[in-house]
Amino acid sequence: MTVSIERTASQEQRELERLKKELNKLETDLVQHELDLNTLSAELKALDLLYIRKVGIQLIKLDLIDARIAEILAKLNPEDRAAEKRAQEARKHADEKTEEVKTAQAAPEEETQFKPSESLRALYREAAKRIHPDLACDEDDRDLRTRWMVEINAAYQAGNEARLQKLFEDWENSPESVQGTGTNADLERMIRKVARAKERLQEIQKDMERLRNSFAYTLKMRIRAAKKDGRDLLEDMAQKVTKQVERKQTLLDDLLKNSPPISGIDW
Repeated sequence: MTVSIERTASQEQRELERLKKELNKLETDLVQHELDLNTLSAELKALDLLYIRKVGIQLIKLDLIDARIAEILAKLNPEDRAAEKRAQEARKHADEKTEEVKTAQAAPEEETQFKPSESLRALYREAAKRIHPDLACDEDDRDLRTRWMVEINAAYQAGNEARLQKLFEDWENSPESVQGTGTNADLERMIRKVARAKERLQEIQKDMERLRNSFAYTLKMRIRAAKKDGRDLLEDMAQKVTKQVERKQTLLDDLLKNSPPISGIDW
């Protein structure tokens, strides 16, 4: 009986060691993937703001002119319900986009770029290794760590190294950072940690795929390709839209001078 118990204990210990090695690798992968996800997310957010500032403002002018033209044409053709509907939709679209531009214009200039320093990236890795929710021992611990990681991620995406350092130090000095030990419980904990780490890696993969299918990511790739050719893609786009604005403004000016209704034009 004693031999059987010792054999079982030995088997559990070997399994625990195997799981520790697996978890160690998973945690390393997880931290890097979390860093990659947060970096890409912050880059695309910054690029969205930059796009709105450089190109979006001109697009708003174009939308506003289109809306005004649609409204004038609807008034000139009061029986045309389709024209009235187009005017309403054009105005709604222009108003919504105007709010986006106002938000972008209100953002500080540094928020239109995200280039994390190596020290910021290293600090994030260290903090994530210590605080990540998948290191939790139970659900209460996981909830606590999740709240901390929300703050950690926000500080990283804002490029606020001082804030990130303070959060990390606060965690290290908190009683919550102290983890207990056990025997059979260690094995169960390890099994759950490995499972959670794998689940989180799958979630990150889905989030990365979503970001890579976004307009901002496509724009990022186009900007990179244009830069290799010595072109500023956003500047080219802004100039193209500016020319469209000028043409539409000429049409609007003609309508405002009470010229005959213009039809058959691709607005």
